[in-house]
Amino acid sequence: MKKTLILVLMLICVAANGDGTLSNRLESIHSKIITDYDTVNHLSAEQFSQIDKGTLVIFDVREKKEYEVSHIDGAIQIHPDFQAGEFLPIYGEAIKGKTLVFYCSVGRRSSKLLSEINQIVHADDVPEASYNLTGGIFHWHNMQKPLINLEQTTSAIHPYNFYWGRLIENKSAISYSPTFAL
Repeated sequence: MKKTLILVLMLICVAANGDGTLSNRLESIHSKIITDYDTVNHLSAEQFSQIDKGTLVIFDVREKKEYEVSHIDGAIQIHPDFQAGEFLPIYGEAIKGKTLVFYCSVGRRSSKLLSEINQIVHADDVPEASYNLTGGIFHWHNMQKPLINLEQTTSAIHPYNFYWGRLIENKSAISYSPTFAL
């Protein structure tokens, strides 16, 4: 009986975790995002790393508590419920001539916002180079790319919730509140 219970629990864990590696699961999620948001351009972490930081404006489309745990250096936090119609009035001057990169945990919330922005702005009002970061901050973190909180480097990352947090490779880095060095 005990062996059967253990086997059932193991099967449940395997089913809950899905097939393949975390990278494969993030790729599968990204494929769905591409289908759902076909007006959005996407940028890999490698491509993002090569952009001149002087021509870049980064938008973190996660809740404040997620952003405070860690974010990509230079990112501007925008709440996921941000109204796309407010984007140009608030950021119009700051984005002129810049490359825009939006990200969230896996790319869904950032693609949604970028898609909405693309629908309401005229082509000459927003840069041609507007992208969603493929795999979001989870993929960025899994690739061991740098993150900060309050201008200090951190390895911590907010998982959004338990379900999505399974996509983070380094489970010891998961944090629901910011940690600061003294």
